[in-house]
Amino acid sequence: MNPLSLQFILPELILVGFAFVVLMAGVCERLKNWAGGLSLAGVIFSACSLPTSWNAGAVLFSGMLVNDGLSMVLRQILLLIAGIVILLSMGYKDLPSEDSAEYYFFLLVVTVSMLLAVASNNLLMIYITLESISIVSYVMAGFLKRDVFSSEAGIKYFLFGALSTGITLYGVSLVYGLFGTLDLASIIRMLAAGSVNQMALFVSLILVFAGFAFKCSLAPFHMWTPDVYEGAPTPVAALFSVGPKAVGFAFILRVFVENFQPVFTYWTPLAAAIAILTMTMGNIFALKQDNIKRLLAYSTIAQAGYIFVGLAVGTPSGIQATLFYIFIYSLMNLSAFGAVIVIANSVRSTKIKDFAGMYKQDPRTAVILTAALLSLAGIPPLAGFMAKFFILASAVEAKSFVLAIAVVLNSVVALYYYAKVIKTMFLDEPGQQARLVPQSICTQLILIITLIANLFIGIWPHLVIHGLENFLH
Repeated sequence: MNPLSLQFILPELILVGFAFVVLMAGVCERLKNWAGGLSLAGVIFSACSLPTSWNAGAVLFSGMLVNDGLSMVLRQILLLIAGIVILLSMGYKDLPSEDSAEYYFFLLVVTVSMLLAVASNNLLMIYITLESISIVSYVMAGFLKRDVFSSEAGIKYFLFGALSTGITLYGVSLVYGLFGTLDLASIIRMLAAGSVNQMALFVSLILVFAGFAFKCSLAPFHMWTPDVYEGAPTPVAALFSVGPKAVGFAFILRVFVENFQPVFTYWTPLAAAIAILTMTMGNIFALKQDNIKRLLAYSTIAQAGYIFVGLAVGTPSGIQATLFYIFIYSLMNLSAFGAVIVIANSVRSTKIKDFAGMYKQDPRTAVILTAALLSLAGIPPLAGFMAKFFILASAVEAKSFVLAIAVVLNSVVALYYYAKVIKTMFLDEPGQQARLVPQSICTQLILIITLIANLFIGIWPHLVIHGLENFLH
C-alpha cells in the first residue's frame, strides 16, 4: 500500500484508535466517566494531524479517495462539529451514564465515516461511507432505550434510510451498467470521448441524487426529519442537523456540480426548483410548531434549501458561498441546540410554551439562543446575515433572480417563527418556576464560544472567506 495513502487517513486512524479506547473504558467502572474526555482528546489529536494528511498525494487508495480543497475544508468543519457535539453531550442530563462509553464510541465511528465520505471520489466508496453513516445514525437516534420517542425515531430513521440507500444503490448499479466503472474521473473521460444513452444516464443520476437529498433533508426527501429530531437525544439531533448534511452536500458537489453538470442538461432548473421547494416547505411547516426541536428540524430543512442555492447556480462563487454557509450554519445550529439542552435540563421539556420567562431565570442562555436564532434568520450584524448575503450574491451573479427572490421572501417568513421563540423567552410570564440545574462547564464554554464566533464572523467575514479561498484555490 502507498504510504501516502496511510498518511492521508491518519486523522481517521487516530479516531478509530480512540474509539476502541473509549469502548474499553466503558468496561471499567472507574474509567467510564472519562469516556467523554477521551473522545474529545481523540478529536483534538485527529485535528492536529490534519496538516500532515494534507501533504499526501492528490489521488489515494487507487482513486477511491482524493485530497483536494473540498476534502480539506470539510474535514476541518466535521472535526469541529464532532468536538462541539461531544462537549454538548457531556452536559446532557438524559444520557444514561451506564451507556455513555457506547454513545461516545458511536459518535467517533460516525465521525470517521463522515471524514472518509467527504474525500470519496468513487461511487462505490461514496455508497459505502453513506451506508456507514446511516447505520450508526440509526443506533444513535434510538439510543435512549427507555424513551419510546427515541425508539420511534430510530425505527423511522431506519425505514426511511433503508429506502433511500436502496434507491441510491440501484442508481449506482445503473451507472456501473452504463460505464463499466464507478470511478468518477474515468466516467467523465468516457462521457467526453463517446456517447451514452442520455435517458438512462438521467434516470440513474436522479436515483443517486435521491439518496444524497435524503441526507441533506431536501424536499421531497425531508419527511423523516422532524420526527427523528424530536425523538433522538438532543445532542444527536444537533449532530444530524449539521454533520450528515455537510456530507450530503459534499456528495452533491463532487458528483453533480464538479463532474456531471456539463452532461446533466436539466441540472440547473431541477436544482433551483428543489431549492425553492425545500426552503418554502421548511419555513411554512415551521410556523405551526410548538416543540422547539421540531421547529429547529423544519428550520434545518429551510436552511438546506438556502445552502442548495449555491450548488444550483454551480459557479465558483456559489460553491464558495455554499461552504461558507455550511460552516456558519453548523456553528449557529449547534449553538441553538446547545442552548435548548441547557434550558430543557431546567424545565424538563422542549415545548416552546415552557420556555416562557426564561430570560428572567437564565438570561445568559436566553441571549445565546436568541443570537443563534437571529443569525439563522439572517439578521445583521450576525454571521448568518453574511452567509445569506454571499448566497444571494452568487445567485444574482449567475442571474438566477428567481432563486434570489425566493431566499429573501423565505427569510422574512422564517423571522416570524424565530421571533415567536424569542418573544416567549423574553416577554411571556412563566407558567411555573423553572428549577435551574447546574450546567457543565463544557456546555457553558461552547455556548459562549459560539456566541463570540457569531458576532466576530458577522463583523469580519473576510477572515473565513480568505481561508476558504486558500484551500479551494
